[in-house]
Amino acid sequence: SIAGAMIEDTDAAVAQVLTLVAQGHVQALTGELVSVEAESICLHGDNPRAVAFVRQLREKLKNDKIQIRSFLV
Repeated sequence: SIAGAMIEDTDAAVAQVLTLVAQGHVQALTGELVSVEAESICLHGDNPRAVAFVRQLREKLKNDKIQIRSFLV
């Protein structure tokens, strides 16, 4: 319900995930960098652009040689 709380631009969302994975932080609405020790990325499918986002994210992760794997390994 907070304006700007959800990144709606696919390129910006992909960039945030890549920054999280590679550098271990995300940027808050205030502009502050917040450290995050994430072990997974949860993707929500209730956005009309969800499929495009997932495809773009997967392609970028693979291109950057970042391993994608299931929890059920």
